[in-house]
Amino acid sequence: MRHVTDFGVVGNSGSGQLAAAVHPDHGHARGLSAGEVGFGFVTDVEQETLPPGLDEDVVRFISAKKEEPEWLLEWRLKAYRHWLKMKEPT
Repeated sequence: MRHVTDFGVVGNSGSGQLAAAVHPDHGHARGLSAGEVGFGFVTDVEQETLPPGLDEDVVRFISAKKEEPEWLLEWRLKAYRHWLKMKEPT
């Protein structure tokens, strides 16, 4: 999550990194896009995207990414299938 303080510092919570960018016309901080360090420098950040929604393939992908054991994947898939059968509250 991105935060802007009164001092014009932009930080990503959890990352332990702070970056600041001052708009030349206004003299105040502006938000930085992902990977942008500021002043024309760009940092390539590896990322993977998934299509919107949740299905078994997404559960499998996340489990594989986290290098979870097979028993945990099966537990998550069982929970996902149970969730699919649940009636949505009204």
